[in-house]
Amino acid sequence: MELLGSDHLKALLRVALATQPLPKPADHRGGPATDMFIVAIARDPLNKIVDDVRDAVNNDRRTTQTQARGLGGFIAAWVEYQRYVSDNEEN
Repeated sequence: MELLGSDHLKALLRVALATQPLPKPADHRGGPATDMFIVAIARDPLNKIVDDVRDAVNNDRRTTQTQARGLGGFIAAWVEYQRYVSDNEEN
């Protein structure tokens, strides 16, 4: 959430993170920082989240949780979700 510029976007993510994480595959390594959650974010706020994360990656900004390793696959994950939302929008 540290990468997001909008309190509204932070609130959307807080709602998702307040739920139970998805079960991890048996071969998964990583603690709570690697938990995955079901999210349902509409296209416009999702586009803004992707823009904020992309901006952070391009400017080498990090969060307190990613100081050592960087943002890694954050942008790839958000872009993949953005593509999924776009592909599944009702016309």
